[in-house]
Amino acid sequence: MNLKKKPIYHICLLIFSYFLMYFLNNQFQFFPVTVLKPLWLDEKIPFNPYGVYFYTFAYIFPIVIFIRLYILEKYHILYFYFTHFFLVSIIANLIFLFFPTHLINNFSQLSYDELSSQSDFLTAFLLKTIYTLDRPYNCSPSLHVASALVATFTLFWDKRLYFITSLILTLAICHSTMQVKQHLSFDLYTGILLALVTWLLLRLLFIKKYPYLK
Repeated sequence: MNLKKKPIYHICLLIFSYFLMYFLNNQFQFFPVTVLKPLWLDEKIPFNPYGVYFYTFAYIFPIVIFIRLYILEKYHILYFYFTHFFLVSIIANLIFLFFPTHLINNFSQLSYDELSSQSDFLTAFLLKTIYTLDRPYNCSPSLHVASALVATFTLFWDKRLYFITSLILTLAICHSTMQVKQHLSFDLYTGILLALVTWLLLRLLFIKKYPYLK
């Protein structure tokens, strides 16, 4: 398999494994589930249905980064990207398996009409879809946050403007997870820690083979 085709192969494998593991852990809990309690910051951030747009963008964001790197033919950075993403997914899902967490999201119980009264047709539709498909399990660490950071860290070797813009978008995604009450601040802290520690460790390994990734 040539270097140009490898990223396509890797992304198919990554998407399949990511969603398979996440789906299984989200549907079946084999160990006692810990109910997470809101912290001070969680109480300060009110429910905002319009946060669903940044929350939804988090699903697309890693693909946007992949397309940019693939067009630029930065295959070695793409390989780092896939390795980092896969490592974060494996670690997070192992945590979900052995230490499952759950949070109480009362807004997920609202009807479509109740959500519409607080926002609009499209916003309510997106919220209801997310609340239906992505139940409030597997909260900590937040894969929403970790995945966005994995994508952002990859742009560390890109233009500085893109890296900073990506970092701002990631902060907006972090905020949105608490606005729609799908995550608590503790989930964000653990998601950030997971993405940061794995990135630093992988850099040490990759620098030996690709010195320009310093």
